[in-house]
Amino acid sequence: MKQPRLTYLFLTFLLALLSASCKKDSLPAPVAEEEPGSGVYVSVVVNTEGGNASRVGQPTPGEKGDGEWPGESNENAVHNLYLYFFDGGEDENGKRKGINADGNISIIGPIEFTLGNSLYGAGTRYYTEPREIDGMEIGKTYDVLAITNLDGVKMSMDFNTLEELRNAASAEAITHTTEDMAWFVMSSANPTFDAEKRINSVKIEGNNSINNPATVNIDVERLAARIDCHVNERGEYEVEGAEGDKVVLQALVTVNKYTMNDKNLATKGDYERSYWFKRVSEGTELAAGMTVNYLGDELPVDGTGPATNYVIGPMTLTPPDIQEREDGQQPYDHSFYYNKNNMSHWENNWVSIDKLESEITSEQDGITFHRLDYVEENVLPAGMLTDPTKREYYCTGVMFKAQYKPANITTADGTFYWYDNQAFASLDDVKKYSNAFIDIDLKDDNCTDYGITKYTDGICYYTYWIRHADDGDPDKVSPMEYAIVRNNIYQINVTSISTIGPVTPEDNVNATIKAYVVNWDTSVKTEDVVWGDPVSAN
Repeated sequence: MKQPRLTYLFLTFLLALLSASCKKDSLPAPVAEEEPGSGVYVSVVVNTEGGNASRVGQPTPGEKGDGEWPGESNENAVHNLYLYFFDGGEDENGKRKGINADGNISIIGPIEFTLGNSLYGAGTRYYTEPREIDGMEIGKTYDVLAITNLDGVKMSMDFNTLEELRNAASAEAITHTTEDMAWFVMSSANPTFDAEKRINSVKIEGNNSINNPATVNIDVERLAARIDCHVNERGEYEVEGAEGDKVVLQALVTVNKYTMNDKNLATKGDYERSYWFKRVSEGTELAAGMTVNYLGDELPVDGTGPATNYVIGPMTLTPPDIQEREDGQQPYDHSFYYNKNNMSHWENNWVSIDKLESEITSEQDGITFHRLDYVEENVLPAGMLTDPTKREYYCTGVMFKAQYKPANITTADGTFYWYDNQAFASLDDVKKYSNAFIDIDLKDDNCTDYGITKYTDGICYYTYWIRHADDGDPDKVSPMEYAIVRNNIYQINVTSISTIGPVTPEDNVNATIKAYVVNWDTSVKTEDVVWGDPVSAN
């Protein structure tokens, strides 16, 4: 599901309205004919109030997901705005082709507006001063695409054709990140191009002037997604099926984030970054050269049944081979999950339960979720994710650090041994329990050879791989099931635990989760997580 779409509304000023009332629309304004340049002006009002929600739900497939949730102030803020105009023409039914027009069409832009200079406002409403745009002509109709909050210093903003613009990608979905501020890159989201309704398209009338600029509405959505989590008070859970045993969730962290930056293969041209504009397939068959629908919907739109097409992310068609992490050698950040030789990174990046509960929130079914992290679009073919090893390598997830507290034993530091699905205070107690070890010198350094696990301080781990579109079948992986899609809030709710987790983060444990994907004032996905039986959703 998505966060709310932000609406950029190109409006005329009151003075423009008064001026227009005194003219005949059929006649070009004389002043416009005499002015130097194109004589075509636009004035822009940016209204982010009505379209910034994210969807919420039980990772329901489809474009609508499980509902919407409004963004925070900095998630909605517009710091700069880049516009690109082009004449995409009409199809055989008289509808504007818009972004899906012929890729060889020339474009006009970028037209840049900067906060505090040519872009003014705050909160959810911004406006621009009138701007004359060279290359536009009176009497013609133009389509418009927008991108916001880019760092123009770090990348080229110039494109000659629509195809070049459609293929534009950003190194980051969030820019200018500081301790108390971040810029969220947002781009055009509405697939409708309609000049009559002034949605993404506009006709330049004869009376256009600096006092009567053209007007158009543009919805935008964030390139980033958000992960929100909910756990019981103080992270405490009774272990189902193990009377008296308890688990205390202590901290959590995002794992396997898709991240393209200057340290990896993106700089070598092998992989794209986050595409500016959302792209979807027509069906579930993925191949190079296939038809791409830009700004298209996830299908089925109403979520009745498994997903029937893909959102195409940077790695969807060309995922890298599985390899052990080496800095600069892959586009996935496995420093938290897959880098087995650098466990010190964990201690620097865990988010404590107390810290989580102080973060910004979203809600669903009366439950309050707290923000954990922001992530980028990450979609892989379903066929390759049927292999759990590949899910552990490619899929974005949340890992929890926990302390397991057996009811039947007490040790000074919480350390115990696990054998035959139960806890023991010492290896001597294990030997007393089973005759199989009578003649064996059990030690910490050899006990694993005999199926005995030592839980130092009682610490174990639980992992949940985030789902975008749950097909309801735990034995099958469907398109878009394990995925991250832009402008969604993924709400993860840990509802119960019925098994002990593995002793190291690299191992995995079966989990079923009730999650919602909420449109970020356009989409949210929520899921309840249940670790252990009866359902395996690993």
